[in-house]
Amino acid sequence: MRTQKLGQDIIFEAQYILTADGLGAAGLTVTADIWGPGGSIDTAEATGEVSATEQEGLYRYTLPGASVTAEGIYTVKFNTAAVTVVA
Repeated sequence: MRTQKLGQDIIFEAQYILTADGLGAAGLTVTADIWGPGGSIDTAEATGEVSATEQEGLYRYTLPGASVTAEGIYTVKFNTAAVTVVA
């Protein structure tokens, strides 16, 4: 959870780990559901995978500042259909 000011982008990140070997899970399709102070903002938004050289299995979603219309807490839930990973 993050408390954010109006009009500022919010960056959320999550890492997925392969259950078999404990390494980062690259190449997944990951989406994000986002909530703000007034309720749901978006669902199934595409995320981007951070470069494997930085951290394998790390996914990022940036909520544009235009969607940050109220001060308060913003949360995100990352989703994937992959069954061989843990969040």
